Amino acid sequence: PTEKKGTAAADGAAIKKALANLGIKPKEAALAVPRGQVVLRPLQVPMASDLQELAAIVNFQIAKDLPFRLDEATVDFKVLRVVELPKVAEPSETTAESGAGNSLEILVGAVKTEVVNYYRDLAQAAGFKLAALGLRSAVQARCLEVSSAESSGKDILLVSARQDEISIEIIRGGKLLFSRVAAVPEFASGGQNQGGNSGTNSEEQSRQKLLDTLSVEVVRSLHGYEGTPGSMPIQKLLVNGSTGMENEILELLAAKLGLPGGIFDPASGLKLPRKDSAESAAASAAIGLAIGFLEPAGLSIDFANPKKPPVEGHAKRKQALFA
Repeated sequence: PTEKKGTAAADGAAIKKALANLGIKPKEAALAVPRGQVVLRPLQVPMASDLQELAAIVNFQIAKDLPFRLDEATVDFKVLRVVELPKVAEPSETTAESGAGNSLEILVGAVKTEVVNYYRDLAQAAGFKLAALGLRSAVQARCLEVSSAESSGKDILLVSARQDEISIEIIRGGKLLFSRVAAVPEFASGGQNQGGNSGTNSEEQSRQKLLDTLSVEVVRSLHGYEGTPGSMPIQKLLVNGSTGMENEILELLAAKLGLPGGIFDPASGLKLPRKDSAESAAASAAIGLAIGFLEPAGLSIDFANPKKPPVEGHAKRKQALFA
């Protein structure tokens, strides 16, 4: 559920009822925020002495790109890699020893704190504690890493089609490098709510408009990714979802981009029963969320437990206490 579907109390009550029907009564749960609710930016920042200092640098940098104030945001980030800068002719010993000449490539996510509060209230209404709040695109990448041997070291274009949004991601080795939501018309599924065959032609026109617009959005996304540091040629196209349009999307994009493609089916890589393929395709983000949450390091981006900068004046207060 998202905040657009109702209040946290109403959405939480619906989840509680669904869990009761399944005979499940969890004490805590991990949820994920849709990509469209998150500001996501790749950044290169200087090396830091500790995680708190790095969080302070990240917050300072991302504040420039936010469409809302930093004090209204919850920010978390994932370190992607160390970027080695060209060495100067005669580096000083201090610089060489500290690695100060290098920088970090980081993926930063920011969401309005009111969205995080919505999910906390939703969890309370559903009868469990919010243990983690991930980014749906990031946990989707984790699912791909675990369930597909092809993902290692390759830049993969993953198009995930859902009723609420279509996301376009570039993933390498399980790391989310680039992500954006495609600005496309709503799915042409309205015919299911209409009587008889009325609207069939308009449905087909809507589907075609969606496919044409999505094609443009994907090409635009690839151009955007090519402009980021460390980008590599895309080697494979994968399409994921349960909307019924996945094969159409795959056929269109594979032909337009000239890429080998396929339908991303986590069931085969995770050795799940064949009969569960459709369900696992629809639940790929949930699978990645569960895998990431249960790992010792937790979710790579977690808005419920974000990495925070040091509290201003904390060091001085600590020194006073010691004195």
